[in-house]
Amino acid sequence: MSSHSREHGGGGGDCDVLSCIRLALSSEGLPLGDADASSSSVVTVDASSAMVSVTLPSSTSSSAASADQRRVITFSSEAKSAYRSEKGRGARYSALALCICMTTPEVVALKSSMLSATVPTLIAASTAVRKRMPAEHAAGVVKYVDLKDLCLYLWGKNDTSECVDPAELKQPQTAQLAPSAAPEVDEPTAARKREKALRDRNTSLCCRSKTFDRIVALIDNADRSKAEAAKMVQDARNGHGHKGGAAGRHQQQASRGGRYEWTGDVQGNVEAAYWREALGEEAKDLEGIQTYGQTANVSSAAVVDLAPPSKRPRSSQPHASSSMRYQQQANVKKVVRRPIIFVPAGYPQGSLLNMLNIKTFLEDGKFVDWANLVDSATEKKERIIVKRSYRKAKPVEYEIRDKVPQFADAGQRAEFWERIVAVCVSGAGWQFKDWPWKDERKESVDFLTTFAKVRGFQVRWRDDLPDERTRPWDVERLFMEKNSRHGDTSVMHRFWDVLDTHLKKRLANKNPTSSVILAL
Repeated sequence: MSSHSREHGGGGGDCDVLSCIRLALSSEGLPLGDADASSSSVVTVDASSAMVSVTLPSSTSSSAASADQRRVITFSSEAKSAYRSEKGRGARYSALALCICMTTPEVVALKSSMLSATVPTLIAASTAVRKRMPAEHAAGVVKYVDLKDLCLYLWGKNDTSECVDPAELKQPQTAQLAPSAAPEVDEPTAARKREKALRDRNTSLCCRSKTFDRIVALIDNADRSKAEAAKMVQDARNGHGHKGGAAGRHQQQASRGGRYEWTGDVQGNVEAAYWREALGEEAKDLEGIQTYGQTANVSSAAVVDLAPPSKRPRSSQPHASSSMRYQQQANVKKVVRRPIIFVPAGYPQGSLLNMLNIKTFLEDGKFVDWANLVDSATEKKERIIVKRSYRKAKPVEYEIRDKVPQFADAGQRAEFWERIVAVCVSGAGWQFKDWPWKDERKESVDFLTTFAKVRGFQVRWRDDLPDERTRPWDVERLFMEKNSRHGDTSVMHRFWDVLDTHLKKRLANKNPTSSVILAL
């Protein structure tokens, strides 16, 4: 007689649903030791999709006994497993989602070939899983990006998964397998197999608008200021002596560091106005600092009474590196140019925007699929001018290109790349083969630097599968509805808002020696 023991797991008992399903489906844990047994024989879902049953192997090594003595554990279909969706960053899959996935025939058929499964095969299996999922639970279906890793883990072919937190696992009390001689394990080799590459250069630094240019500039300015102060002191010692008047006071101030506290009197207000006029935004660094008079850590004998700027003669020596920077910026001839937005060339499969439909979308917020415009397209244009009126009192012109032109000289090349403000990506790396930012170590495009300088966008259909090629890229993903056009304007507004935010940060870190002023 059959003596099945039935227990209720409920997601919170002495075991969790993920561990139970893994033990039931793995080759070592299948009933009768049959590695080719169907998943539906050990994992079942009732007709109402309210309960999930998992059949575990028995504690007896005999095949005959195992056939009649099995342990069946039932879980609520809503019980949460320890496996998190979206590569470990999303919500936990439910017991129903796991069972529907692992009993789908298209998935079961891949058990022996999952490691070498092609992308179209995985997409077909994922589509079959989605169709089997009840409509009321469709939001929790196993996603395409998790399908391969989940199956390999539940079938016992992978010992660990980055989507599973070991602390959330509760192993079921099941029988021990028949004793066998344990092979010798090389611990260093086994440890290396368990290691996971969590971060590399791109994943650790690939976040929006992260650049160290400003920090490097601050360090350079500090070193330059120290060198100038040391030179002024050295000049005084080499024969100039301690001059009276403003020049001498400037040298004494430089030798003491020149850091004073601000005061609230009239003289202090005049001083603050002078530095705001001279330094602009950098005058914020002087808040809480008095730029003349007595310091808190200087003795009264060493106090130098500096007159306010209106009564103070000008010093022949530069004050600090900031004044040199402003002078250097003033000497650069400026030219006003249109900003440039790049789109994929030709008829891209990974982007909904190209030279055929970009103008109507960015100007009027009206999207037309470029596939419907191919037959009516006339001659191909090298560039298109788009007039932006969104959030602008007067229309602002942007230049749209899909290819890098030929340059007459290095100066023209540098000016061109300073004008690039945005790029719509298709997901293909060859789109950036002519771009200047390269990773010399890998002899390929440095996408980290590229998307720190130029704002990236990818416009795709909302129900498309995630594009694995652009997952490491810092690009803004905009989604269009296939059968509805009333939301196109809001997508266009999102495009310009994200670009404006990027341009504010870019202008704040702009190189003062740049010769290009963008007409924004």
